[in-house]
Amino acid sequence: MLRLEEAADELLMSTAQLRKRLYRAKTSYKSIVLETRMGLARHYLESTPLSIQEIAFLLDYSQAGPFSRAFKNYYGFSPRDARLAG
Repeated sequence: MLRLEEAADELLMSTAQLRKRLYRAKTSYKSIVLETRMGLARHYLESTPLSIQEIAFLLDYSQAGPFSRAFKNYYGFSPRDARLAG
């Protein structure tokens, strides 16, 4: 995932400008990254045969454990349960 500075560069604005716009929109870069990661995770779990480890790696997690905890904190159920329901 892009760092805030890289995202600002891609949007042709300063980091401060991007932070200010996100603040005005009542969100944060961290929230947007988490929302994007979790949306992709759910898509991959429900629509692909990729393993949880592979999905974790694709979403820039170093291991499946931290990914699984983040997923469960976000959705309230485990990646395994999402896969079984999908």
